[in-house]
Amino acid sequence: MADKKFYFLKNYIPWFGNHTGYEQLIRYIDKDVSHSVIDPPRTILNRMSGKAVSLLKGWPVRNQHESYKEFVLALKLQLHQSACGHVMYLENHLPYFSFSKKLNERTFATIHQPPSFWKPDDLDQLYLVKRAIILYEKDMEFFSKYIPDIHFIHHGADIDFFKPDASYNHTSDGPMRLLLAGHHLRNIPMFHRVAEKILALRKDVVIDILVPERFRDNVHFEALKTNPSVFWHQKLSDEELRKLFQQSYLLLVPMNDSGANTAIIDSLACGLPIVTTNVGGIGNYGGGAVYPLVENDNDVDMISLLLHYLDNPAERNRISVACRDFAVQTLNWKSIAEKHIAVFNKTL
Repeated sequence: MADKKFYFLKNYIPWFGNHTGYEQLIRYIDKDVSHSVIDPPRTILNRMSGKAVSLLKGWPVRNQHESYKEFVLALKLQLHQSACGHVMYLENHLPYFSFSKKLNERTFATIHQPPSFWKPDDLDQLYLVKRAIILYEKDMEFFSKYIPDIHFIHHGADIDFFKPDASYNHTSDGPMRLLLAGHHLRNIPMFHRVAEKILALRKDVVIDILVPERFRDNVHFEALKTNPSVFWHQKLSDEELRKLFQQSYLLLVPMNDSGANTAIIDSLACGLPIVTTNVGGIGNYGGGAVYPLVENDNDVDMISLLLHYLDNPAERNRISVACRDFAVQTLNWKSIAEKHIAVFNKTL
């Protein structure tokens, strides 16, 4: 298998920086492993080519640059019969799998989103996918009904960039900061209820909300906009994002569902204790073992857990160390990359 070539179909996720997201995997593939990245320039000619592919295949209206990338991957695998393809975000590239059943046998795709995210028509197309990686275990049985060969591998963390700031004291260098990062699959009504209760009980607490302005247009966020103890953030640099994680006392992120959540992953690497709900893939990322969980929509238990951390800095710091240790031992990208290549080589 030493001469096998791997092609990674990469996605551009605009809200991820240079150290966040699944595409970081490519940076850690061993230099002795032959691999290339499918991520052609976003030129007019490439978009026009993608449009032609979409029209020829009868695909629905979509980002035509994505169509062109899929065509390039299919062409590379057709020209290199021993090569393996990896569609890094299956949810974005289901049309690719209508090119060729033979190519599908040599193509892996990674599942990020839980079943609640998927539309029925998209689930029907999953039967075309032959091999997949899933980033959490809870829904493997569900996806196995569609995909015959499926493997669990953790999402990685950039533990060299995201790390604790040993010089910052969370109880003396300022107020105790609670952070909500992101909006996707979050239980925003629960966050609103819990945030208002905590701010009413504790004058030594402030809340940071990292959510782009275009996603703040709902009644729950609107109710918090006039609170002087709530601070809003968006469009942060990598360093600003890391600082926000490092200087937060807790990540407060109630979820309705979850696959592999990048806010939780980066928090683990920074040693930021997490207060969240027992849903989806949270258990694969320390939930219940490294840090306690509460059941979804159980405001009383979440408020109780927050108060426990706020009143017990030593316990908070113990969980912080455990979070960092989990990230270093389980989520380091070098180990994660090796597991991907091992699965590719063993299977194909």
